[in-house]
Amino acid sequence: MNMKLPEHVISYTDAGKLAIKCSFHDDSQMTLELDSFLKFEHNIGNIIFFEDVKSFIVLDPEWLVNIFRCFVSHQYTNESIGMPEWGELERTGKLSDKLIEKLLEKVPDLSTSERKEFVLQIMEKFDIIVKPMNYDARYDFYMPCMIKAELFENIIGRSESKNYRRTSWFCLKFNFLPPSYFNHILVSFVKSKELLVEKNRRLRIYRNIGEFQLNTSGSQTLVICLSKNAVAMQVRQLNCNEDICFSSVKDILKDLVNSIKQRYGIHITYTIKFKCANGIYNSNRIHLETLMETGEYLCKEHKTMHTSKEIYSSWLTVCTY
Repeated sequence: MNMKLPEHVISYTDAGKLAIKCSFHDDSQMTLELDSFLKFEHNIGNIIFFEDVKSFIVLDPEWLVNIFRCFVSHQYTNESIGMPEWGELERTGKLSDKLIEKLLEKVPDLSTSERKEFVLQIMEKFDIIVKPMNYDARYDFYMPCMIKAELFENIIGRSESKNYRRTSWFCLKFNFLPPSYFNHILVSFVKSKELLVEKNRRLRIYRNIGEFQLNTSGSQTLVICLSKNAVAMQVRQLNCNEDICFSSVKDILKDLVNSIKQRYGIHITYTIKFKCANGIYNSNRIHLETLMETGEYLCKEHKTMHTSKEIYSSWLTVCTY
């Protein structure tokens, strides 16, 4: 199919017309037969077609890959692009309409707004870009993978409060975790939960780190971050003196990991680990099995004893996982 057509993309409507010329029946069955044919061609790598984003069909997959490279390339600077919007992307992750137009201006077969909209929809589908849940940013695109890295201590220090009560850190330690895999996890949270907002209206999303609201009052916030081959999360509560279990939040993360494994056919395994509330999340973590076997353990970071229950009770309602 893609060998006979010079264009990189074709509209679904035009594909339907071609299907009729190629002896497809012009009736209610035609759409089903066409979609079945397109899905087959997609599965063997000849084209790119998605039923939920079907306004266009990509005839040349390499064309789409080159578009992705336009956005995620690290060869650009403010000077080479000639736009301050590139600096904004690297600082905040915000992808302005003006910058989108600039990055796509030399891409062939993107002459219409409909085709550009299709490309952005595909990028959303692949979790390269995302529209936050926050009301004031609901029409803006963000690209977390392009934000310049910043120290965790500097980021969290800007939102710390003496009145915070922290849970322990809940961690999934993987045998191997590609950075793109964590980006899928982070973007999934951005799609479903509002990000915290700084006084200057900057959304609190960073390279490999996100801070989210867990409730409408704003008294509970979730920090989720990446370290080497691990994902860690912690809940912070304002003016709270009671013990609350966030097992449902933990389950969201585990379900996300499983769904991404199925979606992309990635075979990875993980173990569940924890770290004390005031500890550095990416070192000296303790296995869940160890916590279940002992009533307390020595924290290597703080050189003190922690009870096992104070570590796991924020995330587990029972001793099963």
